[in-house]
Amino acid sequence: MRTLLLLLLGCLLGLLAATAVMNALRIRHPLPPALMELMAFHKGRLDAQLRARRCPADDAMRDLRQLRVLADDIGPVFAGADPAFFHAAEELTGAIDHALQAPPTDCPTLQKTLRPVTQACETCHRQFR
Repeated sequence: MRTLLLLLLGCLLGLLAATAVMNALRIRHPLPPALMELMAFHKGRLDAQLRARRCPADDAMRDLRQLRVLADDIGPVFAGADPAFFHAAEELTGAIDHALQAPPTDCPTLQKTLRPVTQACETCHRQFR
């Protein structure tokens, strides 16, 4: 009887320990969502310029530069992710680089410049979100 009670107690303690470990593993690191939020913020500012039909080149370039800096952090922040994810991140980086090489001076140019950036974001989110 004593052996059965100790076995039952051991199983109960094992279950509690396993639950604690699973909860600890389930808690995600806050950096990946934070990076995506910052990128969405700057992309949203660019989209807001287009909606308002007010597209000052300086504001657009500032947000594009910020997107580029944040895109550089995708690799370290998402280390260990699927290699296809990093390929998608390279597509985004390339689209932003292209946008920075031909600075948008007005809304139609900004819209044309942002199209590949938007497509890169949407493609990645469709596959990996």
